Amino acid sequence: MPDRLLIRLAPDGGLTWLRQGGAARAVASMPGAPPAGVLTAVDEIVVLVPAADVVLTEASLSARNRVQLMQALPYAVEEQLLGPLEDLHVAASRGTSGTLGVAVVAKATLRGWLARLAEAGIRPDALLPESLALRAAAQQASLLIDDDRAIARLAPWSAFACSLAELPGWLALASPRHALDVHDFRAAPALA
Repeated sequence: MPDRLLIRLAPDGGLTWLRQGGAARAVASMPGAPPAGVLTAVDEIVVLVPAADVVLTEASLSARNRVQLMQALPYAVEEQLLGPLEDLHVAASRGTSGTLGVAVVAKATLRGWLARLAEAGIRPDALLPESLALRAAAQQASLLIDDDRAIARLAPWSAFACSLAELPGWLALASPRHALDVHDFRAAPALA
């Protein structure tokens, strides 16, 4: 395993990070931007961006080459998007059974993330929605509860993020057909 730095960019612009090196597993995250020495020492920098700003979906497309595929992809998912295509950044990954996993984010949002990271001296190798860090197995979905928000990953390319108050409604709409693996990271109440 390469020496990897994982950075989580919160919706408010805050940063937390952890370093994975070799066979060792990282067990705690550090608040704030990583020190310059860490940034220069790692092989790969992966930034997890707010899931609420990224639409995940799937598409079935065939093309002769990747250039043609990427030109056609925005039009294949256009009906699922709210903004004009010229304002959106579309990325794809080979999915299972011939489908493509698709992630869509507003270009202005992407530029804002990159500017925030540049302020901290971070040049990421990859940006991924934080929802992709949750496990999505064949018969199991995942839910992360963190402070006042929730992130659910229902399938490899199906996820949503919402406030805790909105969670029951979103779960009712999504109606997960599988077991839901819940990870609750809210702070425990103080003992009296």
